[in-house]
Amino acid sequence: MDDLRQSLQSLYLAAVYEVDVPGGRIAFRIGEAIPRLAGQAFALITAYNPGACRPSPAENERRNAALERRLAEAGHKVLPGRGRDVSGDHVEPSFAAFGVTLGAALAVAVAYRTNPFYVSMRVGYGSRPFPMLKIKTMRDDADSEVPEHLNETGGPTFKATNDPRITGIGRVLRVTSIDEMPQFLNVVWGQMSLVGPRPALPGEVVHYSGPQLERLSVKPGITCIWQVSGRSDIPFRTWMAMDRVYVRRRSLGLDLWLLLRTPWVVLAMRGAR
Repeated sequence: MDDLRQSLQSLYLAAVYEVDVPGGRIAFRIGEAIPRLAGQAFALITAYNPGACRPSPAENERRNAALERRLAEAGHKVLPGRGRDVSGDHVEPSFAAFGVTLGAALAVAVAYRTNPFYVSMRVGYGSRPFPMLKIKTMRDDADSEVPEHLNETGGPTFKATNDPRITGIGRVLRVTSIDEMPQFLNVVWGQMSLVGPRPALPGEVVHYSGPQLERLSVKPGITCIWQVSGRSDIPFRTWMAMDRVYVRRRSLGLDLWLLLRTPWVVLAMRGAR
């Protein structure tokens, strides 16, 4: 049986697959593509590890003091951290999640001949910037061609139903939320929590009002009230209000409820863009 399994594995890894892509057809061998893709993932993780991205202690103190001052002026305070059971300090990605992520990244790399991973600098707890990981779902030039006239949020965030920058595979990954799965690494690194407000872009934070800054007083997360209530269908002001509700009412029970509800919302694809 072991010999048969090894023979089938060898045939699978040696097989050549052909895929139609814009501009022609390309062929690749699984046995060569997977190690190459895994190498890209390892290089990305090594380049963007938390230690390499953290500001100096003095810079952290300055940012924390500035944030606490702005929050105090708005009547808020930075909240203490939650226990490790839900924040995800010791969460390890499962083999199934790793397999899905690797498969999706392989599909993007093969179909569009590009690095399948995308790093987006976001603002985290205490205004600290950190590199948030995603699987690439847009064209390589997407950041320089934002169609602002299509924005549907009514705020500084950008969400559009028919964003022309999103690729065909990227649209599937977004609807199923598979593109967000690399962020479990951000959870492992301590930059994100399983539950918390979604991490914002620096260009969005500069437009926050005093009350909206309250969402920066806790760790950003993979899911929160906004995610299970409609996501991109929700206007910006309502989204910010939901995050403030979470910050003020967060508890182990609320976190567990959100974690249990999230898979059903993802499967329903409600509000996914």
